[in-house]
Formats: sequence, structure tokens, C-alpha cells
Amino acid sequence: MAKRGQAVIMDLFVAISVFIVLLTILIITWDLHTIRLTSRVEYDELILRTLSISDTLVKSEGFPFDWENSPSSTLQIGLAQSDGVLSTDKVTVFAINQQPSEDSVRRLLKTSSYKYYFAVRDFDGTVYASRGTAPTGKVAVDVGRIVIYQGAPRVMEFALWKD
Repeated sequence: MAKRGQAVIMDLFVAISVFIVLLTILIITWDLHTIRLTSRVEYDELILRTLSISDTLVKSEGFPFDWENSPSSTLQIGLAQSDGVLSTDKVTVFAINQQPSEDSVRRLLKTSSYKYYFAVRDFDGTVYASRGTAPTGKVAVDVGRIVIYQGAPRVMEFALWKD
């Protein structure tokens, strides 16, 4: 009878050990999936934000409508003369003259935790105007829009990225 009691204890010990191992595997797997999901949600939000900003730049004149004459009073940045047609004056003030200030641009575009890159280029890659730093981080979303700039079709590129 003594041997039978030892067998029950050994069975219980083995069952508890297997349970602990399986529970540990389950917890580790759960954490990995949670991390992946969080990263995916952050990336999807970055995509939406980048698309929204590029739409605003290409389709809106900004506010006030003549903000290029007084960049410090800008409430919304928009580079359009009309939908899909970029204003040469606004692109010049924004990209070449670097106005409004970098802090103001990040605040107006609501990109405080991200770096940005803006460029207007030809289809062969010739850059006509740019601002910001080209993406070098681990997480980046780059959007290209076909626009009319200086009377010819060009590509307006806007990217948000994070180190």
C-alpha cells in the first residue's frame, strides 16, 4: 500500500509540472501576440496619419488662405492652389524658405512624436523642393501623390517616420 501512495504523489507532481510548462508557453505566446498587435495598430495609425496629412497638403489651401504671406500666423498648412495643383508660392515658403518654423510645422501637422519628410520631385527623381529628413528609422510610411507643380505633373512625397 505504501507504494500506491507514492505513485499518486508522483502522478500529481508530473501533472503539475506539465501544467506549469504549458501555462508558461501560453503566457509567452500571448505576450508575443499582444506585442505584434500593438505594433500593427501603431503602424496602421501612422499610415492613416500620413495619408491624412498628404491629402491636406495637396487638397487644401491652408488657413488663412494666404498663409504664405505671413507664415507665423498659419493655423493650417495647405499647399494647394486648387485640388491637386500646388501653389508655387506656398511650396517655396514651406520647403525652400523653411517657414513656418520646424516646431510650428510639427504642431500644425500633429506629428510631435514623428519626424517628417516632404518633397516635390519629377518622375525621374529631380527634386524641386524638400523639407525635413528623409526616412531612416525602423518604422516609416511614405506616400506619393501625383500633382501639378509649376505647370507640369510632379510627385509630391510625404513621409512620417520614427527612429
